[in-house]
Amino acid sequence: MAELTSLSPSRANDFIQCPLKFRFRSIDKLPEPPSQAAFRGTVVHSVLEKLFTAPAAERTAELAQTMLMPAWEELVEKDPDVLEIFGEESEKETFFTSARRLIDSYFVLEYPEHLEPEETEKFVRTKLDNGLELRGFIDRVDVAPGGERRLVDYKTGKQPKPQYGREAKFQMGFYALVVYRLSGELVHTL
Repeated sequence: MAELTSLSPSRANDFIQCPLKFRFRSIDKLPEPPSQAAFRGTVVHSVLEKLFTAPAAERTAELAQTMLMPAWEELVEKDPDVLEIFGEESEKETFFTSARRLIDSYFVLEYPEHLEPEETEKFVRTKLDNGLELRGFIDRVDVAPGGERRLVDYKTGKQPKPQYGREAKFQMGFYALVVYRLSGELVHTL
């Protein structure tokens, strides 16, 4: 059996949800078929990351929508096999419709023209005393006017049912722990 040397919040969440799922993914490393939902999340994350490279005043829903096709094309170019998840052409249109809706929903939740992130896609890692490395990518790190940091994680899946809310927030607590171990800074806003 392979030894586990590092852990991301996604894999830790797998263990919380189902230890067998964790074993299949992290220990046995069984391949998983790609899904439209996962790919849509990757495309929308790419759009939001690129959105924050634009000057603050230009970060509009319209600009984000124009970034959708280039993000799609870039990701398909990196992995052309991903197109196999789309059985028919109509599935692509449904995919783009839902991706556009997710982008529009983001602008209901936040006003990116008022934000100046410190970093996007910040890779963090720390080693525990037992040698296990905690690692992952924080989608965005903002600095509030008072100087405190805010960790942001974009979610593109369905909103979890109330009884699963704790699991959905686990990832942010995981990142807050890693940031604390790296800098000694307590992150109060997730």
